[in-house]
Amino acid sequence: MYLETDTLISDHLLDKIEEKSYVMICPTVPYGATESLCEYPGIINLGVGVLYDVLHAITENLFRDGACRFVILNGHGGGGETAAILGIDPSLADTTEIGGPLEVHDVSPEMKAAGFSSGQSHG
Repeated sequence: MYLETDTLISDHLLDKIEEKSYVMICPTVPYGATESLCEYPGIINLGVGVLYDVLHAITENLFRDGACRFVILNGHGGGGETAAILGIDPSLADTTEIGGPLEVHDVSPEMKAAGFSSGQSHG
């Protein structure tokens, strides 16, 4: 598996969000806190504290420039990958553990924009 798999999935989902909404999308932060995966070659772990500081600095700067609502998309861990895959193409998701019919709802009309032009770079 490529080291950038989580970033590629998130970026693809962000492309879909950008097509359907009027929001600013910031560049992807390609590193995270991955304490449990440090034993694998190539894993770069910022640690929770550093990641928090990075995200805090980003949101503080955007807030200073007038942004007041933020969504941070985590492309790694838990159901993040499944949510991203469902957003891209629901037929690609393994739904055997869900235990019932899968209902996917398009929430893009309900997404509120913050009044920024959409960004061009997020990776």
